[in-house]
Amino acid sequence: DGRIFQALKAAIEAEGAICEVVAPFSGEVKTSDGKTIKVDEKIDGGPSVLYDAIALLPHETEIEALSKHPAAQAFVKDAFYHQKFIAYTDDASLLITRAGVADLLDSGCINLSGDGAEKEFVNACRKIRHWKRC
Repeated sequence: DGRIFQALKAAIEAEGAICEVVAPFSGEVKTSDGKTIKVDEKIDGGPSVLYDAIALLPHETEIEALSKHPAAQAFVKDAFYHQKFIAYTDDASLLITRAGVADLLDSGCINLSGDGAEKEFVNACRKIRHWKRC
């Protein structure tokens, strides 16, 4: 969802943080509203260990293929077990399930469907990690 991405990116940048887009391919990704976003890193070249937090914003038409991608599964699983904050949309549920963490989601995992959820996520990220998950 382009609206969610733009709101999240604005909240991240307002915090003075950096927002990078990771995808299974280089180039650009298309949002559900038809806009394009530049990809900064390929998922198999930029594992989640390189990031302080992650946001899962897959396009609903791409989630089936993405959720079968071993690097995408590892990206999510590693982020979870490294106590990172994870933002996600409902469209990411299949990827979260196939990564093996769907039944483990906790307060460090924030669904972006609610109003102001992107700010809630950015505020949570100030703690760097969700240590309660240990």
